[in-house]
Amino acid sequence: MPPGVGRDLEITIFQKIYEYAKAENKERVQKWCPPLSDFMKRFYKSGKNPLTGYEQDLDLRYCALQYALQKYHSRPCGDQDDSYWESLYSLFEVST
Repeated sequence: MPPGVGRDLEITIFQKIYEYAKAENKERVQKWCPPLSDFMKRFYKSGKNPLTGYEQDLDLRYCALQYALQKYHSRPCGDQDDSYWESLYSLFEVST
């Protein structure tokens, strides 16, 4: 397969699933986001700096998830270009 073809297909599949499940996922996010945010606030207040290992991974994943939810999740899906979907896919890929 030529380079990039597999990723393009992954992003296309992701787009279709994301659009189909967006309403249901919005409810899920509203349910688990506040407890996760509270946990991360306590985590950051613990004062361990610099973060290493799993703590650094957790911070990176949380930041990617927050960015995806704030910048992309509230935007309508319908008329978004390829760069929107590539960015959103990449952020969710990092966060998971």
